[in-house]
Amino acid sequence: MGDSNVACTRLASASKDNTIRIWDTVKNQCLMTLSGHTNAIKALKWGGAGLLYSASQDRTIRVWSPATGKLVRVLTGHGHWVNCLSLNSDYALRAGPYDHSGQAPDQKEWVQKCKDSYDKSVKESGGKYVCCWQ
Repeated sequence: MGDSNVACTRLASASKDNTIRIWDTVKNQCLMTLSGHTNAIKALKWGGAGLLYSASQDRTIRVWSPATGKLVRVLTGHGHWVNCLSLNSDYALRAGPYDHSGQAPDQKEWVQKCKDSYDKSVKESGGKYVCCWQ
């Protein structure tokens, strides 16, 4: 899936202070603070290709690399606040470790199922994902 956060130990939060914080949920500490927005951040999404997307009242969408903390791209053009985000990979990433049998698969099996689902959706879309550009 492009992101090495297989154990789900990272959490991203955003606030009216115009920053995004990446947290280590095991150590209970902030790993990094991402700044660049000039107004409150209204939405935050992890992308399937290891990118983080933020939408703000500053009328921009910013694309970040949470691995490095670097800003990858700024998307401009909205005439007013950007209040929400939706990635075309959302449905593929909404996967849980349980099926209808009530049995929890082991983590490797669960990760592989999620990766297979993501890869299938990329293939079916012709690779045209919002998180990929040239």
